[in-house]
Amino acid sequence: MERAVDGAKAHDFVSLTNPHRRAFARLARNLAYGHKHFKRATRVLIALAEHEPADHREDPVLPSFLELFWIGLSRTQAVPEQRYQVIDQLLGHNDPNRRRLAVLALEHALETGPRSSSFDGRFGSHPRAQEWSPKTVAEQQDYFRGALRRLTQIACGGEDLAETARTSIAREIRGLIRIGQIDDVDAAMRAVRAKGYWPEGWRYLCQTMHFDSKTWSVDTKAKASQMEQQLRPISLQDRFATFVTNDPWRFYEPDCESKVNSAGHAEQIGEEVAKVAEVWPSLVSKACAYRAPSNCGAFGRGLAKGAAHVDAMWPQLVSIFGKVDAERRNSSVLSGFLSGAVATDPDAVNVWLDAALANA
Repeated sequence: MERAVDGAKAHDFVSLTNPHRRAFARLARNLAYGHKHFKRATRVLIALAEHEPADHREDPVLPSFLELFWIGLSRTQAVPEQRYQVIDQLLGHNDPNRRRLAVLALEHALETGPRSSSFDGRFGSHPRAQEWSPKTVAEQQDYFRGALRRLTQIACGGEDLAETARTSIAREIRGLIRIGQIDDVDAAMRAVRAKGYWPEGWRYLCQTMHFDSKTWSVDTKAKASQMEQQLRPISLQDRFATFVTNDPWRFYEPDCESKVNSAGHAEQIGEEVAKVAEVWPSLVSKACAYRAPSNCGAFGRGLAKGAAHVDAMWPQLVSIFGKVDAERRNSSVLSGFLSGAVATDPDAVNVWLDAALANA
């Protein structure tokens, strides 16, 4: 298999049309069980996995490769040093697709929750010993720390994978704090926050505090509270990115008592934005181009409440909306503005709607 991967007909070997592709992938996965063959077997799996399109569903090799980096159910005796050596080689590669594989492997290495696999580890008639697993809490923490440190470095970088790395870290905040690694989480979050506002990190930390803090020690509560204060959105632009152009659900107060009214925050932000002439056109443009579920409608209502003259702002909103690419337009800002303006100037709203129909 190694000769095939490196040979002149490597393309035929890794091709999705190769009728023996599945058998070769399973063989390589089984060979990766032994620490002596781990590095060589992963070379074959990487060559097969990197040629799969993102939507490939028929016997994909990628999951088999990524599961090798789980802390449990990995079905390999490869020790952490061997696993991270493979990842580091991928991270140092010039091919962005290989670096993407490295980030996905680190994401699996950082998983603290339950996991399941369809790979049973059976290979011939020979019984197999146990896979590698941490024997102490310190070994467990070192394993997660290795993945977190590498993901943090990527998250602080400037390449496209930084966003993926930040998401991977954010999703494991709760699990890492639960197993006692709040200091590692703190160091990672400080490093990422130093590069700019991180809405996902703040949201996941608040969610963790909301559901878990009742069982925490005083020390853990204090550290988490300090992190939350450092991460929370302060500037108008940061609050806009958090409550307007973001998923409107799963916002929680860190105090365990209530859920955040994200729509209310978005409306308040709209009121404030309407009063800052040099800011609101650019933020409105971003909201009009955000097609995912959001609080853009509430933001539009806030604009109408905060505008000194709704009749002067409306044509500017329509002009900004018209400049957005037709396939990306989100009319929620305009409809929200209309619903807010009708309370103060219903006659003007009727005129606007009549004009819109006439120009349709």
